[in-house]
Amino acid sequence: GGYRPLEIRNVARNVYNDFVDTFVSSFSRKQNAKFLQYAASMLEKSNWKKLSQCFEKAAQLGMAKMKERKEKAEMVSADSCMETWKIFSKKAQRFERQRLSCDAGLAFEFAEGALVEAIQSGKWVLLDEINLASSDTLQRLCGLLDDPTGSVTLTERGDATAVKRHPNFRLFAAMNPATDTGKKDLPSSIRCRFSELYVEELLDPIELRIVAARYLDGVLPSDGGLPEHTAIVITTVELYLKCRVLGETTLSDGNGHKPRYTMRTLSRALVAARSLVLQQRISLARAIFEGFQLSFEGTLDAGSTKIMRKTLTKALLKDENLDHPGRKPGGKNSSSNFVLVQPFWIKAGPLEPVDWSEIGPDGKSKFILTPSVLANLRRLSCTLAAGPWPVLLEGPTSSGKTTMVEYVAARCGHPVVRINNHEHTDVQEYTGSFATDHNGALSFRDGILVQALRQGHWVILDELNLAPSEVLEALNRLLDDNRELYLAETNETVKPHPNFRLFATQNPSGAYGGRKPLSRAFRNRFVELHVDDIPSEEMVKILEKRCGCPPSHAKLLVKIMVDLRHRRSKSNVFLGKDSFITPRDLLRWAERHSGSKQDLAEHGYMLLAERLREESEKRMVRDVLQEHTKVTIDLDRLYYGEASEARQLLAKALNEAERQHNSLIASIAPTKSLLRLIHLVLSCIRQKEPVLLVGETGCGKTTVVQLLSFVLCQVLYSVNCHATTE
Repeated sequence: GGYRPLEIRNVARNVYNDFVDTFVSSFSRKQNAKFLQYAASMLEKSNWKKLSQCFEKAAQLGMAKMKERKEKAEMVSADSCMETWKIFSKKAQRFERQRLSCDAGLAFEFAEGALVEAIQSGKWVLLDEINLASSDTLQRLCGLLDDPTGSVTLTERGDATAVKRHPNFRLFAAMNPATDTGKKDLPSSIRCRFSELYVEELLDPIELRIVAARYLDGVLPSDGGLPEHTAIVITTVELYLKCRVLGETTLSDGNGHKPRYTMRTLSRALVAARSLVLQQRISLARAIFEGFQLSFEGTLDAGSTKIMRKTLTKALLKDENLDHPGRKPGGKNSSSNFVLVQPFWIKAGPLEPVDWSEIGPDGKSKFILTPSVLANLRRLSCTLAAGPWPVLLEGPTSSGKTTMVEYVAARCGHPVVRINNHEHTDVQEYTGSFATDHNGALSFRDGILVQALRQGHWVILDELNLAPSEVLEALNRLLDDNRELYLAETNETVKPHPNFRLFATQNPSGAYGGRKPLSRAFRNRFVELHVDDIPSEEMVKILEKRCGCPPSHAKLLVKIMVDLRHRRSKSNVFLGKDSFITPRDLLRWAERHSGSKQDLAEHGYMLLAERLREESEKRMVRDVLQEHTKVTIDLDRLYYGEASEARQLLAKALNEAERQHNSLIASIAPTKSLLRLIHLVLSCIRQKEPVLLVGETGCGKTTVVQLLSFVLCQVLYSVNCHATTE
């Protein structure tokens, strides 16, 4: 626990929940419905005084009744019930004191954490992933672990005696071995205080059949025998064990590593299969095939995917049409509640559905459905239809990971929240923190993730593997099947809205700077989808339909991209196959709507060559552009000629600066370097592109922006960034 601003609403909600649980355990809910409704209305109306009176009255009645039953020996458990009412009575008295403190002005309280509350009330506590916690934190548990009556002392609150331990309190801990990424060994001083048990993986086929039959309960064919002896269950278990062998010997994921298949992978496949049979009304064999594709195939590279697909098809399918949609959940009357994203039905959201793939009034489409996109879209829609699991999309930059999720959300009418992660992402950015409200009082303000949890929005965590490991591991509870998020600041457990979905995107670690590998345990909580580069032939179609680029120009742009990547692969000078050009660069180039091949070549040079530092690299890009467009790129005419736009604009700026007595602008000299920068930055401004100027200090980066803001009559704010900029 710790001191934090006293927010009476959060305190009242927690005490009210305890009040309801304690009251209905001793009194009839039906006979006391009016009293319970009155207390609920006081909570809703924020009438804390009357709510406090309800708590105190209930405590008096409860203890009186338990005392009466004890005297008459009516209940064997009267002593434990009396203890429960005494604990609640203390909470009611404390709430009254807190209410009075809050009325007097700004107040702080010592809020006990979940562990201390459990110690006092006799609840059980599971410390999950205990070896992720710091050694200093774990050392505080030593007193609790020493003997069955041990406890902890809250020195932060000024206590000199230990917290009274309830006899029913029990402590459990769980951890992965220290061989996984980000995991470390538990300190021996802590480890030796536990009774340690090693949990082995379940690999016995007989027991696996029992597990599989339980997961598929309600959808298995009934032939009078035991469910675990059904042919489809036996086939499923054999397929799982075969997939494990393939994962250890043959298969590889998108990063070239061996995929890891566990019981969570199998259980997820079976839960998905059962859900698809019950809701989408497809056959059991096809549902298990779809479930295995979802759980076992998502992370694999193209070659391994073919091997896995062949294995699944041979074991489960005969002549079934996989593109045929199942029956709409709920029947014909639920047309407004579900949207068909071929071939699965997905629950609709509160917004009006919009299909980005439709051609707009300008003749363009916001989202182009190419064959590879349709294949990825099918995998994503299967995941959304089968269960509420979080989805991790991994692939190279500009491969359409985030856009694909946004497309499905728009098509189904779900609002989307996008959170960009970075190396300094803090868990409070997700969960929230204390801040001043409109009255100037300190109150807890939900973070963007918690807001989405409560309201049922879809959340995209962009660049997931840039965030610190300790921040990501704090989301474990939300990523598990129980799907909940604990807020330590308010001692509240938030359950997600039924419409809430969590997605994450990332580039592969190792190939991109700053990206770190995620632990296997963390990744295993996601349904993973590997997204490959957009094929060249599909890129032509995208440029035509999304950017309105003429077909001849679109083909030319893609040829140039392929040539530049090919030349990069033959040289050790440039790093990464995308060091010259990415699909995002190609889209930016096409959006400039070049009218001729001369314009096309010049815009290509400005976008691709002018960000390079070495003259040899610039010459290579220039040669490729000239070779494919069959034109000459004359930089002297483009940047420095007497009729060049940059020279004319600079002359106009200098004249205007002299007239306005602006010494800063008037002192600018018309150098070749400045003329080049003016032309390049002005082109970006016209296209509404964000501009990044890279160069040594004092070379004119700030000056050119100030000059253009002066000429275009725009107000310029200059913000100095530093290491702790928020």
